[in-house]
Amino acid sequence: MINLQNLLAEAQARADANGDGKLSIDDVRSLADEHGVDSNMVEDLKSKIDHNSDDKLSIDDLKSAAEHAGTTMKDASSHIQDTMRDTKDRLFGHNNM
Repeated sequence: MINLQNLLAEAQARADANGDGKLSIDDVRSLADEHGVDSNMVEDLKSKIDHNSDDKLSIDDLKSAAEHAGTTMKDASSHIQDTMRDTKDRLFGHNNM
């Protein structure tokens, strides 16, 4: 099992150019450039997870974003399952399948 906290801490440590324990927006831009990510995505990411607006992404910011993404994925999966079940019931009836 992957420990998300350790994974995020490792990723942050690799990209943290000055070693202050936070990713500056410049750190994130460099990482994005290195991986061919559109620079607009960096600004979008910053606006969504830099909760204290200090232009730095701390491990807490990153963990919060990961947890939120996990919850969003779980909710979407549940919605898809409900939709599929409803569609099956409409097409085939409640007890056939």
